[in-house]
Amino acid sequence: MFEVKAHIKDAHADEIWAVSWKKNKIMTGSVDGKIAVWNSELEKQLEIDASPLAIVSVASNSKGFGVSTGLDGHVRVWNLETGELKNTIAPDAGANAWNVACQPGTNNVGATGSTGQIQVWDLETGQQSGTFQTNSSFTTALAYSNNGNLVACGSSEGTVTVFDTGSGKAIQTIEAHVMPVRSVTFSNDNKVLLSGADDMHVNLFDARSGEKVDSLSGHSSWVLGLSYSSLGSYFVSSSADKKVKIWSVADKECVLTLQHHAGQVWGVQWNDLGDHFVSVGDDKSLVLYKNLGVN
Repeated sequence: MFEVKAHIKDAHADEIWAVSWKKNKIMTGSVDGKIAVWNSELEKQLEIDASPLAIVSVASNSKGFGVSTGLDGHVRVWNLETGELKNTIAPDAGANAWNVACQPGTNNVGATGSTGQIQVWDLETGQQSGTFQTNSSFTTALAYSNNGNLVACGSSEGTVTVFDTGSGKAIQTIEAHVMPVRSVTFSNDNKVLLSGADDMHVNLFDARSGEKVDSLSGHSSWVLGLSYSSLGSYFVSSSADKKVKIWSVADKECVLTLQHHAGQVWGVQWNDLGDHFVSVGDDKSLVLYKNLGVN
């Protein structure tokens, strides 16, 4: 059903904490402070000295821009064709950006962090274009719905807050987990919100009402990454237990457990077509998987 198509064992010189995939560009970020850009066959296209400290999060959009955050708390915008730095964005005074995500159909990039907010900027101009305020002290995970109408963020307290991006208003604050939330993502039809946390669970909620749809267990440590296939059949999770799990959307159960990493698996990401996904982790490796059920 799934097979490993490629495995780069030393994709970076240090642990890989972040990954994104948009169109034919895979973007990875490492503790070595570098970003690497790969094509869909895992051939390296670029390597960028992106931060004096570890890269925490990366995101990319359909226009060929990439965004990164490092432990220095800054947001940096890159041209993924040339490696050129387009903007360096410093959050509000005393704040540190943590996780980033690009809003589909816009030039906006959002960032969570130490203010308990989602701060939003135009990634081309670097100008702030909005703020979403939560009741949390530290916002962690971040995701936009595929239509760009909703944005969700997790928190260190275990809550997940969902905002309407048009009105800027919070439509739900969900008591999602009893431990910090590490990852959030939306289903391909924007109706379901998934969250993964240090409590080792993946929880599913109605994205607008906040009602819990299901709670899935199977990992034996923190759930660090989540990604939902655009085909709607599967989603994947990654964990500090060194495993990647593939879940059936229809059956709400794990159909395959993969262990091709020797350390914590920090991130997973499907491609736009939903026929391949990648994983990254503490073992410095980048793994490409193919869904054999898709031609």
